[in-house]
Amino acid sequence: MSDFHQRQIDACNRMLVPVRALLTELGLNLQPCGPLLYVKDALETCIAQCQEAIEVARGPECVAAEEAIIGALLNDNACYKEIVDNIDENDFVLKSHRTIWLHITTLIRGGWTADIVTTWESICRLNECDQVIGLQYLGELAANCPSSAGIASWARIVREKAEQRRKAA
Repeated sequence: MSDFHQRQIDACNRMLVPVRALLTELGLNLQPCGPLLYVKDALETCIAQCQEAIEVARGPECVAAEEAIIGALLNDNACYKEIVDNIDENDFVLKSHRTIWLHITTLIRGGWTADIVTTWESICRLNECDQVIGLQYLGELAANCPSSAGIASWARIVREKAEQRRKAA
């Protein structure tokens, strides 16, 4: 690696120090970055995580219920029928969750399977990757939700929190 590239990497990593400190204070985590190619991705992830932390601070939310809904849908597209009339993208507090929801529902309504790969491909095809933390995040959502049995209850929670935010605004 040239001295020029090493200086660029060092400069980018120095810029990440205060961002990492902020993320740590917010209880979020950023993995250290290595090659220059990953610095841009790391910064975009930092920005997305900070924006989401700000969104959460705006009012009542239940991010766990949002995550469970998305994970359930990624694992079992058939459960979409249980909640389609009870929730929409505006009920999600996190922008990344709104983006994922829109892509999942668009795929399902179009007759496609909305799994981790097809959803991520749909997101990237419309150049919205920067609005979602990443493919790994979709995988975590799916892995952390082994059952879709509670999806109607989770949708009700998300909807109630959204209504509380709207009333408070």
